Amino acid sequence: MTTGLEEMEQELRRFPSSVVDEFKQATEALHGQLTESELANWANQGVEIARQAVRSWEAASEYFRVSPQVVEHLSTAQLLDWGQCGTRLCKESPTLGVAFFKASPLTVQHLRPRYIQGWADMGSSLYRGTWKSSALAAKFFDVSGNLLESLGYQEVARFAELLDTLSHKSSDLAADCLLLGQHVLPQIGEDRLPFIKLSHAVAESNWRDVKGCFEHISRVLTNVAQEQRSRFLDLAAMLAQGGLSNMSLFLSESSSSLARVESASQGNILDMAEKLLPISHEAVGAFIRSGPELLVKISQPQLESWFETGMG
Repeated sequence: MTTGLEEMEQELRRFPSSVVDEFKQATEALHGQLTESELANWANQGVEIARQAVRSWEAASEYFRVSPQVVEHLSTAQLLDWGQCGTRLCKESPTLGVAFFKASPLTVQHLRPRYIQGWADMGSSLYRGTWKSSALAAKFFDVSGNLLESLGYQEVARFAELLDTLSHKSSDLAADCLLLGQHVLPQIGEDRLPFIKLSHAVAESNWRDVKGCFEHISRVLTNVAQEQRSRFLDLAAMLAQGGLSNMSLFLSESSSSLARVESASQGNILDMAEKLLPISHEAVGAFIRSGPELLVKISQPQLESWFETGMG
């Protein structure tokens, strides 16, 4: 170990022994991958983290522990940029720094290096200086790797924006939706962005109902033909923007009704519902619930004729 690294090790001995232990193990692992100057810059960054606040030594310990895993996916310059992201988070809260570093080995496997700063900013946006917001931001980092195994970066970013919106209403609700989203969003495939858009609309109009939407969406979408789901969710979002008060009920009832007919008929019913939307938001739900039932008794042309009569 060079003199500079030895001096940094001595500096780290001010902190609990785990910090020095992780530093020494990481230094040994990185010795063949970084030049002496790069290793010194990396080590100095860890010392800077440890010095920041009373509990920031925990973030430094995580930084040292995971660096050998993270460097497998990043260049040296990117490794140092990653460290700077964690350093800035640690200045906000050591808890955020710990969570960011701990989540990094899995997350960087599924995240392009240029998006690491954006990912850090997502977690930071959820922090409000309270213990609840700290827990929410830390949990977001914790689940990020699992989310990115199935979701694209932009989808995770939109989900984080939703959580940010919800956290201004209720930190508990945002935390619940984060946990639900961790399991629900990977299941609904290409319908993720339309559903997140819908959830944003519900958050603005009736935020308490967002959790119900997350709880029901997987079952709701199984009732709607794949090629009709995006339209169905977009229609629901417009209803939410128009002030629909119970979106989770609308989703459940409307999808159950649509399940009674095949895809083409679902599309025709949604065509008519979209025409009805500018005239009466209230009538849209009633029509979607009744339309498939009527198709059991009358033909599609007869349904369209009945609809046009009502529109007239």
